[in-house]
This record gives sequence, C-alpha cells and structure tokens, in this order.
Amino acid sequence: MLDILVDTIIDSLKLLPFLFVAYLIMEYIEHKISSKSKEKIKKSGKIGPIIR
Repeated sequence: MLDILVDTIIDSLKLLPFLFVAYLIMEYIEHKISSKSKEKIKKSGKIGPIIR
C-alpha cells in the first residue's frame, strides 16, 4: 500500500511542471484572443450583433 502512495506522489511531482507550463500557455493564448475580440467588438459599433 505504501508503494502505491509513493509511486503516486512521484508521478504527480513529475507531471506538475508540464501542467504548469501548459496552463501558462493557455492563459497567454486566452489573453491574446481576448484583446483581439475586444478590438473587433469596438470596431463593429452599433450594428455589430447583426453582422458576423
């Protein structure tokens, strides 16, 4: 039983750096897309919801 816990902790520690980097990349992409979306909404004006 102890072996299972130790292996689980070791595997989790190995995976955490990858998950952190993946999270940072997703946040960066989301931030870039968000600013572009805001610009398009501002440019569209009052008829923005009508035109896709």
